[in-house]
Amino acid sequence: MRNMSKKTKIIVLIAILLILAGGIFLWNERREKQGMGFANLENYTVKETSEGKLVEIKDIGLSFNIPEGWRIGIPDYGTQIFFYSPDEKEKNRFLINEGCKIDIEVEQRKVDINKIEEEIDSYTLGYLSANNEIITVDNRQALKSSEELSESLNLYHVMVFVPYNNLFCEDKIYSFGLFSNLKDKERCSQEFDKFLETISIK
Repeated sequence: MRNMSKKTKIIVLIAILLILAGGIFLWNERREKQGMGFANLENYTVKETSEGKLVEIKDIGLSFNIPEGWRIGIPDYGTQIFFYSPDEKEKNRFLINEGCKIDIEVEQRKVDINKIEEEIDSYTLGYLSANNEIITVDNRQALKSSEELSESLNLYHVMVFVPYNNLFCEDKIYSFGLFSNLKDKERCSQEFDKFLETISIK
C-alpha cells in the first residue's frame, strides 16, 4: 500500500473492514443456527418388553413405549419420528381424516416454559379454541398446548414441550405432538396421555 494515494488507502481499508465485519456476522449467524437445529432421530432401537414396544434413542437420552398396534414412520429428513394408530388415514402431513398420529422432535436450544408459551400464543390466534397448561412428564415440568382448528379443517392438535437445560450437555426441548380429527380427539387424547406416561428423559 506504500505507492497508493491516501484516498485509495482509505477505500482499501474500508473494504477490508467491511469484509471482516461481514465474516463475523456470518459466523455468528451460522453458530446461532447450529445451536437452534433439530436432533437427528434416525438412530433408534425398538425392543419387545412385557409392556409393549420400547423405543430408545440413546443419542438424546430418550425412551418411550409405542401404543399397542401402532406403526412407526420417519420422514426423509430424519429429525422427527411419527407413530400412527392402526386406523389412521391422513389427508396430508397435518390433517387427519381418521385415527391418530403422534410425532416427536428434539430442538437444540435453551429456552424456558414461559418463552415457549409466548411463542405458542403468537401463532394460535386462528384456532377455534386453544388451551395451555403446565403438566409433568417424567418428573419434569412441561407445557401442554391443545388447539382445535375450524370445523372445515377438522383438526385437533396437542403439543407437549419439555425443556431440558443441563450444565454438562447441550440444552434441548423435547416436543411431543398429537394430531387427530375432531371426531376422534377424545380417544386419541387418551392414547396420547398414556404415551406421555411412558416417556423417560436422561
